[in-house]
Parts: sequence; C-alpha cells; structure tokens
Amino acid sequence: AMAGLLPKHLKDVQIADQNVGHMMLSQHLAPQPFSVRFACISDLPSLVAIEELSWGSLGAPEEVLQRRLEVSPATNLVCVLQGRVVAVLYMQLIEKLETIWTERFLTVSNAHNPNGRILQLIAIATHPDVGNMGIGAELKTFALTLACLDQGIDTVVAVTRCGKFSRQEGNLQDYVDAHQAGKVIDPILDFHTGSGAHIV
Repeated sequence: AMAGLLPKHLKDVQIADQNVGHMMLSQHLAPQPFSVRFACISDLPSLVAIEELSWGSLGAPEEVLQRRLEVSPATNLVCVLQGRVVAVLYMQLIEKLETIWTERFLTVSNAHNPNGRILQLIAIATHPDVGNMGIGAELKTFALTLACLDQGIDTVVAVTRCGKFSRQEGNLQDYVDAHQAGKVIDPILDFHTGSGAHIV
C-alpha cells in the first residue's frame, strides 16, 4: 500500500483459510494513483487544513487531531497523491462496544485501549480537490480489509451523523428507518451501510 500497490477492487478481496492458522488474499495487486501509509505528526499541518476544508465548523481543532495521532499512532491512515496528503482516516481500538455510548467527539481518544479488540472508525476527511476520485471510500475499504486480516480485531464500529436530515422533515429515527428501507438515500449513512455496516 505504501508503494501504491493495492487490490484492483478492494471490495472484491477474498480472504481464505482464516481458520487454519494463516490467511491468503486472493486478489490481483495493481498500481493506484495514490498510496496509503500511517499518519504521523509531521502530517499535522496538512491534516488540519483537510479537516477545515472537509468539515468546517463541525471539524476537530488541531489539538484534538494531534492527540489522535499520539494516542494511537498505528491506527490512523492517510492517502498520499503526488507527494501530498489528500485524505485521512482516524481510528482507534476500544475494549467494549458500550464505550461508544459515553464518548464525546472532542475527547474520543480517551477511550483508546491498545488491547481492545474493537476497531472504532472516528472520522474521515478528504481534500475537496480529490473529492470526485472516491479516495475516501477507498481508504475506508482498505481499513476494513486490514481489520478482516487482523486476528486481533473482532469487529468494527463507528459513530456518524446524517448528512441531509432536517428536523422539519420528522424525527431522526424515522429518517434513519427510511434510509434503511431505501426510501431516502443519506450520503453519509450510505458511506457506511454501502460497505455492509448495520445501524443500531
């Protein structure tokens, strides 16, 4: 991934022989226009800029982004295109699923447990310049593939918001139910459910 060689279609990756002590990826690797690597502190200026461009006032401040990198340095991924960081996926490990019910967005890193077996997707951000390339979705799918290969991870969770919900249209639960029924397509919910996530 760091060399820009990734499965041509990440969603089609097949993982075999998980129960016999080894794993095999059945997929052809092909050059991609971007590479994937762990995020590091030196990326922080780029990550702050991407956060602001992606989320505006809803984004996290620099000190929160820095803490994510410091607390769990081996779970945050960036996409690099032509030598420039263009997308980031922040993740961490937690011990119990119930942990997410008490987390707060700006202090979510307090819940990180290096021995946790649940991979939590915290946030993803993509530079608008590459928004039409699907890099954010590729980065998420790559992370899910890694989670499948890691025998130390049991499941993946995320807390997200709705992209187009308006209280004038009814209550939130009705909106989510409509999305799951295919009556409404919310882009942010679809980003997750389109990869097999279940809303609880």
